[in-house]
Amino acid sequence: MKKLIFIIVAAMLVSLSACGETSGNNANAGSDAVSPGSSSAASEAQEWYTGGGNIFDSDFAPQDAFADFTSTINAADIYASVDYTPQMFYGIYVSNYEEEEDALRSSLPFKTVEFSEKQVEISAFPVAVVFGRDYAAYSINNGFGIGYSDYGKIDDCEVALLKFLTKEGMGKAAFKYQIDGNRISFTEIDITGKDEAAGTVSYTEGKAVFSYKFSFAGPYLTLTDDDSNEITITSKMFADAKDDEDIALTGYSLPDTAFVHELDYFSTGILNYAVRRDGTYYDRIAVRLTSDGRAAVYLYEGGINSMVVGSTEDDSETFINEYAYIVQSDDWSIVGAKIVFLDGKNAYYYTDSITQREARILKEDGVDLSGVEEDDIEKAAKKKEDLFKDLKSEFEAQGIDVTINTSTGEMAMDSSVLFGGDSAEISSEGKALLNKFLAVYTSIACNEKYNGFIQKTIIEGHTAKLEDSTYESGLALSQERADKVKEYCLSAESGISNSPLASSIESVGCSNSRPAYNSDGTINKDASRRVSFRFVINIEKNQ
Repeated sequence: MKKLIFIIVAAMLVSLSACGETSGNNANAGSDAVSPGSSSAASEAQEWYTGGGNIFDSDFAPQDAFADFTSTINAADIYASVDYTPQMFYGIYVSNYEEEEDALRSSLPFKTVEFSEKQVEISAFPVAVVFGRDYAAYSINNGFGIGYSDYGKIDDCEVALLKFLTKEGMGKAAFKYQIDGNRISFTEIDITGKDEAAGTVSYTEGKAVFSYKFSFAGPYLTLTDDDSNEITITSKMFADAKDDEDIALTGYSLPDTAFVHELDYFSTGILNYAVRRDGTYYDRIAVRLTSDGRAAVYLYEGGINSMVVGSTEDDSETFINEYAYIVQSDDWSIVGAKIVFLDGKNAYYYTDSITQREARILKEDGVDLSGVEEDDIEKAAKKKEDLFKDLKSEFEAQGIDVTINTSTGEMAMDSSVLFGGDSAEISSEGKALLNKFLAVYTSIACNEKYNGFIQKTIIEGHTAKLEDSTYESGLALSQERADKVKEYCLSAESGISNSPLASSIESVGCSNSRPAYNSDGTINKDASRRVSFRFVINIEKNQ
């Protein structure tokens, strides 16, 4: 009986016309929308603090970090200089269409639009937008229904779900969207077929097309038509927030992009903490956001002496910097919204989840994830984080110079230590480093806690990306170095030839295809010259 009820409900949701839904299905309250010609909601004086007590200091208040702070940036200038990408728009934006539907209907302009199925008179602006495939797949709570989750399977364009006012109710449809400067355009799309086995769908373009100028101001997105009418819609978490405690941010940095002061991951939700790309922690993090788009990021590291009772040496470090920002939130904002920081030159994406990061790495390593549940990927990713922590702790205890990058999953060694000049012959110093590294790596990876978790180990050779170099010109040396390190690892001299991991070691030359980056997104040539170890996890051994 329960199954029958579910099928009936699903059928009712799917059968709703692309532009014929009745009002009142959305359970989420929105923020103030902007009627044509009125001032932007972003101009109101608002600020939010997020961070607070964390695993190192439960009494720390985020306002304390900015007690003596004075803003020095003009967020509007930064927004004006950004090269916008579709990924910056990800998330759900809403107006207050449920609370003030009649007021919006009387203030917004309407126009007749030809959709693929029929002609409909609708508002000239959407009153809610879901940007991005992942958000489209999980937008049920925002009133789009089960049938629209299939649009999350489209992988050759950026997808958005738009909700409009009709003269008597609501309408909704799926679109692909494109960005051109400060203009966004939406083109209707309709799914024409599904391949359940492959998890893909086919689609065709419809007749309806919308185009607007856009502007950001923190959680607010303003759309303006060619007649200078406009509406401002609000990122979902901020639209729902009732007080400062409702605002939380979280996110892993995207690989190969700029990142804030070695910051790889932070959470200002239920647990407040921040982690560098090498896996070490900041003692505190706080973020101050304002409604005009200014974000101030505060990071504090007390150093080892902060943990020593009676220590008088001050080796603490405080970092604070300002950015403009764009937030990305969904219907499930318990953990926190994701965020993109902007400084006019770089975009600092903190928009990865632990599951998205691990799934991407696994797919790049050729792991088939079809049929694997997200919970299993998340469990495996968390176990992998624990493994990195244990490895790093022992590397440091043994004085082993290895750079861990949790964003890419690499444990890297400086090529100048392993080899001499442009040679691929391992130096005596390099062999000593490898011996120490391999002893720690195998002892921890093969202990009871992680036994069987590592499916294979990949040794990668990397070269620097120079102006006159090409992928082909650096490939031979990178491959030869990776092969030499593998050969040494399998030799009796390394001491691990009898390890369970020895039979699954592979080597690959990457040339200059995966450079190392500085925090500002520029290439670090010295760090790019490296040999790295990466392990591919066994997704079935995540318990």
